[in-house]
Amino acid sequence: MVQNRWVAWAAFVVAVVALLVSGYLSGFGTLPLLGVHEAVFAYTSFTAFVLVSGVLFARKFVEPSPDPLDERVTAIVPTYEDAAVLHHSVESLATADHPVDVVVVCEPDDPEGRETAEGFAEEYATVEVLVNPRPGSKAGGVNAAVERADTDYFGVFDADQSIRSGFFDEVTGHLRADDVVQARFVPRPDGHVESLAYDEFTLFGHCFRQLLYALTGFRMATSKALVFSRDAIDTVGGYDPEMVSEDYDFAHRCYLNRVDVKMRYTTVVDEEAAHTLRDWWGQRKRWMTGNTQVLHRLLTELPENADDHRYYLSLAVGVMSVGGAAFLVSLVPKALVLIELGKPHVAVLPLVAIYLVALGVRLADDRDLGAWFVLTPLVLPFFSLITTKAIAEYCFDFEGEWFAVEKGAGDGETAKGD
Repeated sequence: MVQNRWVAWAAFVVAVVALLVSGYLSGFGTLPLLGVHEAVFAYTSFTAFVLVSGVLFARKFVEPSPDPLDERVTAIVPTYEDAAVLHHSVESLATADHPVDVVVVCEPDDPEGRETAEGFAEEYATVEVLVNPRPGSKAGGVNAAVERADTDYFGVFDADQSIRSGFFDEVTGHLRADDVVQARFVPRPDGHVESLAYDEFTLFGHCFRQLLYALTGFRMATSKALVFSRDAIDTVGGYDPEMVSEDYDFAHRCYLNRVDVKMRYTTVVDEEAAHTLRDWWGQRKRWMTGNTQVLHRLLTELPENADDHRYYLSLAVGVMSVGGAAFLVSLVPKALVLIELGKPHVAVLPLVAIYLVALGVRLADDRDLGAWFVLTPLVLPFFSLITTKAIAEYCFDFEGEWFAVEKGAGDGETAKGD
């Protein structure tokens, strides 16, 4: 409803103003035990958080690969209006140096995507097409493909993702000790907005989660660039079609059900980035809306193992992931406080830390910097605003409507959100 949308916008504006004002006013306070201004503590502690996270992340970049499994893998590629980019996933999977069956899950109202997928099925004997028996649900399509397959190991990939040579040899060996293996997927930084999206995902999607992983044992298992066993998907119960971010919900249920997830950062999968700021905003807001929905479920629907300490840690992860991202915008006005206190050099510390981490990952990935690299720190308040908007919309205007992200030559990836 239009009225609800205006309420959501008003709630967003009020929340942002409150965060900015409280961040500024609280910055002048003096912490009793430390004897320093809150703004100084906030900026130095955040700098330490970024650097420690960066060091933990860097340690994951050197990791040997165990001997691969010889088992055949069913690679599932859900697609909707992705005809222009479907070749990225299908061709790289169909020509992989490992026995792989490729199942492209098409939507019944996407004739162009289905025609493209059927063309690949004619070209490659290992490719087949499945029309999604639960239209409009990526989760339902993946679940259906798993149920139909006769293999014990699976992979899920987005239509615009492309694996590199040796992908399955690098990841499948870990399935001997773990139930799920998550490869590192990154946007292709082939433009200005795309470059910022790459750095934003480096920071929020990977780096900033390292302390959380180290302290809780929680691991993010998504619905793309993921390899898992049948036992794992059966234990968790598949992906939930009712959740906007079915992957974030899946990660929490893996954790709650003690399904072991291995993060494989040295194995990189490239994917299409958002090409405009509008698409970047809409795509990220969809993700954070889904994360808020998962947090709501954790708060209101106690699982059977609610007495297990993992439930409370899972709840803490949800609060920190959503609340922490929204709270970041309150750091911005503290820079003004530091200037007024005559300590502008402290305000520079987080910027230096962010540049160092982002630069290190780019060098490790052999990516060019580009002119827009200088704007990398801005992705933090930008993402914080997105999260705040997502929370406001979930509370006042959540209807699960679709948002289209332009990919390839004008074809879009649909995602629930606005």
